[in-house]
Amino acid sequence: MVSAMKEYYRQGQQQAVLEFAALVMGNMIADWKAKGVSHNDALQQTLKYFSSEEYEEYITDIFEDLWYE
Repeated sequence: MVSAMKEYYRQGQQQAVLEFAALVMGNMIADWKAKGVSHNDALQQTLKYFSSEEYEEYITDIFEDLWYE
């Protein structure tokens, strides 16, 4: 997944990367909340899932927006 995100990013499609990440994270967050996973544990799992320092700030921002939605 990260390689696809990087390719989109390289092609100048940053918005596509963010939209894709938000879609995937929205599903993950809904599932984790239903299971009672804590915010911190869910964030750490999300960062592992995307596993790219290049995107860590963006992923964290999107995660926070979705978590508190």
